[in-house]
Amino acid sequence: MRKIYVLWITIIILTTLSNCRMTLPNVEDKEPNIEDNETKPTIQTSFGIDYIDYDNQLYDDFFDPQSVVEIKIDIEESELALIQSDYDYYHQIGSKSPIYRKSDVTIIVNGKTFFYEETGIRMKGNTSRTSFYNPDEGMYDMIHFKISFKETFDDELKYENPKVWTNPEDRALRKNRLFAGMEKLDLKWNRPKDETYSREYWTYEMFRFYDIMAPRITPVNLKLNYRGTFENFGIVYAIETVDEQFLEKRLASKHLGGDLYKVGWDHQYGGNLTLDTLDRIGVEDENKSYFPVYDLKTNKKNSDHQRMRNLILKLNSDEKVENLVNIDYYITFEAVSYLSGNPDDLRNHFNNYYIYFLKDTDLAVFIPYDYDRSFGINHDWNPTGH
Repeated sequence: MRKIYVLWITIIILTTLSNCRMTLPNVEDKEPNIEDNETKPTIQTSFGIDYIDYDNQLYDDFFDPQSVVEIKIDIEESELALIQSDYDYYHQIGSKSPIYRKSDVTIIVNGKTFFYEETGIRMKGNTSRTSFYNPDEGMYDMIHFKISFKETFDDELKYENPKVWTNPEDRALRKNRLFAGMEKLDLKWNRPKDETYSREYWTYEMFRFYDIMAPRITPVNLKLNYRGTFENFGIVYAIETVDEQFLEKRLASKHLGGDLYKVGWDHQYGGNLTLDTLDRIGVEDENKSYFPVYDLKTNKKNSDHQRMRNLILKLNSDEKVENLVNIDYYITFEAVSYLSGNPDDLRNHFNNYYIYFLKDTDLAVFIPYDYDRSFGINHDWNPTGH
């Protein structure tokens, strides 16, 4: 009964949001260690999945909506122009640029500053990608960004003048560099025109309240400098990426190491888990304009995709679903999806979710992402026609 009450309170809060903020004390960053999961006490959910209590004060403070967070991106205009030219080239071949360009990123959390030199930055998104810059006007349109704290800039296939690392230890440090336990961070502007700036936040909070793994999200003030002064781009969302670090922050060690698939749409099929999509399992290759519906994000070098193939084949047979999917988890996932009313999800557009196969049981669990059309947002796309 308490959970039902909280669920409806969550929905009501959407119309009565407060802008109150409070200042928290300075904190020290602490990075996650997969080995720690073996010794940490576990929290067993009603699904029979063991979670851990991730202990990182900076991570908690960064994603606390009452925290004051500012992200400043300092980028040479030539690097910004390269992001535009990357978009132009990959767009003309029907693809999306995977190339990160150099920037310096400063993150200020409740007055404490974290500086990251040579942080990777690129355009992110699917249908939201667009031209945004020219030399005369500068940056004339908003885009979503993805930043990478671990980019080494030394891939000869990506960079005309790749970085030369004279000290292997320095490169190793960069390759393992994290912010608040995260390798990457997404920055999304308010493209759906959510007047409350909160609907996606409350959607993920609903998922998390019911023990469904969901990304953390928080509003931040974004400032960008490419012509000598910082321009204020206002409030954007900083969103945790769903990757190995995401899983390590949540799952007990026995569940880790499984295959993680990002499920999207290839302009012909979405991830409807029917036999029609059986040949759309793989690893994306932007240079070949190859984007499988079920895009493997972990174990890329050694997975044979058998778990994903097996899931699709047996879901379309007489096999019991509970032998393939953690059914209680899935029912809860779908219930929250239904209540949030997102038309661009698994139920409606066969889109915007991850499938993770728990290592110890091979059962599939589902993770939401890109729920920015929840609770009645229909700007530029209204599937009901009303």
